[in-house]
Amino acid sequence: MKNRKSRLFLLTVLAVLLLAAAFFGFSKQTFREQVEINYAILKTGEQLRSKDQVQRWYLSSSGESDSLSVSEQTPFSARITARFQGKEKAFRFSINGDTLNAQLSTVTLSYEHTYFGHWFGKNPLIRDARKSLQNLKAYMEDSKRFYGYEIQLVKVEDTAFLFKSVSVPLATKREATRKLFDELIAYAASKDAGYNGVRIFYSLKGEKDIKLFASIGVTKAMDPDPATGIEYKKMPMGKNLLVANYQGTLNEVDKAYRALDRFKSDHNFTSMAIPFQKILSDGYDFSDEQIVQLKIFSPVF
Repeated sequence: MKNRKSRLFLLTVLAVLLLAAAFFGFSKQTFREQVEINYAILKTGEQLRSKDQVQRWYLSSSGESDSLSVSEQTPFSARITARFQGKEKAFRFSINGDTLNAQLSTVTLSYEHTYFGHWFGKNPLIRDARKSLQNLKAYMEDSKRFYGYEIQLVKVEDTAFLFKSVSVPLATKREATRKLFDELIAYAASKDAGYNGVRIFYSLKGEKDIKLFASIGVTKAMDPDPATGIEYKKMPMGKNLLVANYQGTLNEVDKAYRALDRFKSDHNFTSMAIPFQKILSDGYDFSDEQIVQLKIFSPVF
């Protein structure tokens, strides 16, 4: 009799446990995952503002534009509904700032699912959302993907230059640029200044004229004759430079300058001098349509 009661008790407990497991296992719960991204909360929030923006980083199994919809947007959150093979699921992406670091934000992915489904299921929509959370971080922190150019923070290495600037009509830009570099290189040779092959250039375009700034790297300190218009300048060693690698036609180099400006603003850098480009291609007599290799620099602190 006693053993019978014990077995009945155990069966009752087991039944209760099974019912509890079924209840919790099949009832919907909210699951969350987070990543930290090295951008301020407002910039990170921009990645949720529209469907076009979301599709730049969201990984969809269907690969079709109509497989995603974005709704309930706020500056810091959005509801993304994903569809695949006749099924759909909604996910919430929300962003919080860091109280100690204004250039850091935390993105939280949240969605509803059962415990059993979470532990044992292979829902492709959930898999895509989780991968997309990681891809959002990878996308934003890869300057080539996010800005179109590889951008890095480096230290000043080339420090001494011969410099000259002139203003000329727009139509004579190429000829004047060639003449400017020819003059600087010839002057360096006449003074045994140790021209090291570094060529630096920048221009400011007006309505009819353009101001050209040209420099060449030298290894010898000097005090040029003011009548030549040539100056000896030094860049402080070890100071910070943002640098973007550029390969393309010369007439589209402004795109790289604009990308540097966006990077600088997004990362809270302040300009300390005008930007400039270091010519990596051989020569300096280029047409606007010619493909060149440059490094675009912006001195910052």
